[in-house]
Amino acid sequence: MREQKDRCIFFVLENFFFLIPLPFVDKVIENSLPEEREPETEFIDLWAESGKNSKNKYCILINCKEEKLGVPAAEILGFRDISEGQVWELTEPVRVKKNRYLCAAHETQLEDGRKVLAYLLDVDELRPWRKEET
Repeated sequence: MREQKDRCIFFVLENFFFLIPLPFVDKVIENSLPEEREPETEFIDLWAESGKNSKNKYCILINCKEEKLGVPAAEILGFRDISEGQVWELTEPVRVKKNRYLCAAHETQLEDGRKVLAYLLDVDELRPWRKEET
């Protein structure tokens, strides 16, 4: 797992909460026709049709092994600092071929005080996973 404290962008997609480490984030753009504004970017759905929901206001552009990938987001909820003791690594049988881009879970608190579980995306697994899905 991670040894140092990591800062992540915290976002929601289809009522699930996710984290992406900031060193991989290039920028966040509005989700209206992002292909026209970012022609070198491949846009991905974490599961079927998740990226095509009109509720997704944003697209998080990430650098993944010298390529740019776009991840849809309904809301950007800010940033979270996480450290090794605050995450639970996901292993088999939870982490399988269909979701191996999820590497850990982190409990975090929303502005209204509710605690939620956010999934940390393994950026290095997104590209090979995407190639197998298409």
